[in-house]
Amino acid sequence: MLTKQEELTGLYAGYGFYVYADDRGVSRVVTPDGEEYSARLVQAGKNKGKSLTVRPIKGVPMRISLSFELPPSANSLSALAVNYTIASGIHKLRQVVFRDINISK
Repeated sequence: MLTKQEELTGLYAGYGFYVYADDRGVSRVVTPDGEEYSARLVQAGKNKGKSLTVRPIKGVPMRISLSFELPPSANSLSALAVNYTIASGIHKLRQVVFRDINISK
């Protein structure tokens, strides 16, 4: 996961980026049985909403949370796809994917 963190907080420091839980590019998860669930909420610090502007500082870790409504039986995810755009005037949708995630309860 360090690679993903460096990609988001290193490359885009100074620009910031938008993370979505709405129809502009909703982040999503896929369970091992192929069921897909869309993010309901994005949170960074005290800020939360359906979309969020994140302004990272290079070299400083940041926690960004995505909330999903998963069935109680879900104990792992095949993939978590976080969709975002860079806040630089060019709003091309980008994606970072985390794979094979265990859910602890």
